[in-house]
Order: sequence, then structure tokens, then C-alpha cells
Amino acid sequence: MSGQAHPAAVGDPVERLRRRIQAYARYASLMHAQIEALDAGDLDRFTSLSEDRRRVAAEVDGDGLTPDGQGAALASGADDPVIGELIRAARRELMKCLEADRQIDERLRRMRKESLDRIRSLDASQHGVQSYVRTEPTRPALDVRF
Repeated sequence: MSGQAHPAAVGDPVERLRRRIQAYARYASLMHAQIEALDAGDLDRFTSLSEDRRRVAAEVDGDGLTPDGQGAALASGADDPVIGELIRAARRELMKCLEADRQIDERLRRMRKESLDRIRSLDASQHGVQSYVRTEPTRPALDVRF
């Protein structure tokens, strides 16, 4: 960044964009921590990090960059190299978030499939165990013949 001064607008859109980029970076970092938690099988940590992600998302959503006209202020400064670089930085952070989201989704799908496979395996083994138990109308008996 060039370090040039920017005209101050109401709520300085450049500074607000910098804060938003920082929030995007925190969000991406939380997502990567969630991936690590999933890989470690730490579902409690994954859940806790999800709550942190919701807080950062609410912060970004509550920033109101566009509704109060700040988006127009950024668009009018699009020729400014500092604003252009900030917009590219925001895009890079968002791309990190999208990739992390894809990885989380992939891991959750894999964990779901593995869980279902294990449940099916347990169901099948229970059926095998039950074949050793022979029930008679008066009392159950254990068949010890192999």
C-alpha cells in the first residue's frame, strides 16, 4: 500500500474495508481451525469454533458497508490503487473462506459416510451374535455349537 492519505468520508470507506478484510481473515482462520478440529476428531472444539464464526459473520453483516452508501464511495474510488488493492485483498480472503468451506463440507460428508458404514457394520455383527441365541417358547438357550 502506498501510504497515501485518503479523503475522509463518513465512516471512512477505506478504513471500513480494511476492517472487513481483517474480519474475513479471522473468519478464514476460524474455518482452518475447524478443519484441524475435524481432523483431530474434536467435535466439541469444532462446535465452539462454529459459534466464533457466527460472531465474526454477524460483525461483518452488521458493518453495513453497502446499505448506507459506502459501497458507492468505494466504487467511486475504484481507480485509486489503494482501494483496488484492498478490494483484491478482500477477494483473496473470501476465496480462502470458500476453499475452507469446501474442505469442511468434504470432511463432514466423509465423517457421515464413515459413521453410517460403522453403524451398518454393527447392525450386521449384531445379527451374527443373535444367531447364537436360540429362543424357545419357555426359555431362551444359548447354542454353543460352532
